[in-house]
Amino acid sequence: MAISDSQQSKEQEEFFCRRMWEIGSTGMAYLAAASAFRILMRSWRVRWVLGLAGVFLPFASAAGAWCQEASPGAALTLEQGIRLACENNRRIKNGELELGRSQDRLAIERTHLLPTLQIRGLGGQLLSPLDFKFNRASIGGTSTSGPITVFDERVHNGLDPFLFVNARISQPLSQLPRTQMKIQQFAWAEASAREKLRQQRQELVSELKRAYYEALETESALAVAEETVTLYKELDRVTQVQLVQRMLLPPESLSVKRRLATAQHELLCLRDTLTSQKEKINLLMGRDIDTQFALVPVPPAQYLESDLQAARARAVAKRAEVRLVQNERRQAEYARGITKQLFVPDLSLTVDYLSVFGLQLLPRNVVSVGLFLSWEPWDMGRKLRELSEQNKAVKESQNAQRELESQIAIDVSAGFRKLKQSRRLLQLSQLAQEEAREQLRVVMDKYRVQAALLEDVLRSQTALAEANHDYQRSLLAFWSAKADFERVVGDD
Repeated sequence: MAISDSQQSKEQEEFFCRRMWEIGSTGMAYLAAASAFRILMRSWRVRWVLGLAGVFLPFASAAGAWCQEASPGAALTLEQGIRLACENNRRIKNGELELGRSQDRLAIERTHLLPTLQIRGLGGQLLSPLDFKFNRASIGGTSTSGPITVFDERVHNGLDPFLFVNARISQPLSQLPRTQMKIQQFAWAEASAREKLRQQRQELVSELKRAYYEALETESALAVAEETVTLYKELDRVTQVQLVQRMLLPPESLSVKRRLATAQHELLCLRDTLTSQKEKINLLMGRDIDTQFALVPVPPAQYLESDLQAARARAVAKRAEVRLVQNERRQAEYARGITKQLFVPDLSLTVDYLSVFGLQLLPRNVVSVGLFLSWEPWDMGRKLRELSEQNKAVKESQNAQRELESQIAIDVSAGFRKLKQSRRLLQLSQLAQEEAREQLRVVMDKYRVQAALLEDVLRSQTALAEANHDYQRSLLAFWSAKADFERVVGDD
């Protein structure tokens, strides 16, 4: 006990001497600065320069503020990060491109309702002459004059180039119901692409929130680690003094050094972890991963969801996965209707035009209007098998929809319970924080009346820092649980 009293008295003397030296040094520096300022103000040049500085100082301050706002190391709120991610994330851009492709496919299918114009050409060179021979009796004649030609007729085509040109305008008739079903099928496919894009945005926002909260948690742990390193540095300094005064053994000093090295290593690991987490946030926002920014603390906990049944109903109505399954079921139903339409023959209204160049005897221009019929009455049971397959696909999509709705109800219930647990844990962390703050106040009061050691004060400060970190971690866990609950409910 005597050793402790002597140790405390020596530490107080050292503290008093250092404090007086600091006060004396500060006073001497202040007097020197004041004397130099009075000497400089006697010169009119110095006063002129200070006057110009007073004129341009507001502009410099505004420019500095603007540069600070435009600098890449400015503070980044979670709302700003979400906006940048939705605008620049590459997965979102690919989802938008996929939606555009589905819209193009729908527009392509709508063109099948309109008439089509096809132009075909065949040009070539005869390698051998093409001759047509007509007997005199084959052309015909009259009862009085006999055959029209007395001699056999021969039409000769030399080795000349020839050209066939055929143009056809075709308007589908019986295919129109099948085309309408295909259009509806592609419309539901476009709706599915839109829902997939919305789902990707929801997943991106949820992932960005988790990454942001994890970075904030690491930053809070980093602050605690820095305070711990400061504590062990002070303890190492005190133990070195005590070791010189032979008031403790060398193993105790080595133990403090080992703990200081461990705390510094943990501090380095936390800094590296925070750097990696910020790089991930930059990647999610679609910008350079080396862009520097500062995190903004989250606000206090807000309202808590209270109606589980309403949350389940809202999830079933808003979840993108439910809409995707519903769209797939509708597409399967339209695919079944399209397969039924395959039993109907294809009937089209056509207008044909044929031109022949380079050949004798054949007519130069031929124009016709008519109906074109295409039907496959015997297909070896292929259409029936296709129809059976589509029926099974419709039943499969119905089962998948019911399974998904049940799974969503389970996810919403789990998220609801996790949100309540995180809120309760946040309240407990807040009580522990208040307790640590009160203990630090008591230790500081004891230290003022020399009833506690400096080590006790430092330990109480570290305990308060750890309690603050636990509170921040609980708060971030609450916001993470809330983000997960919003994701399972389907809120945008």
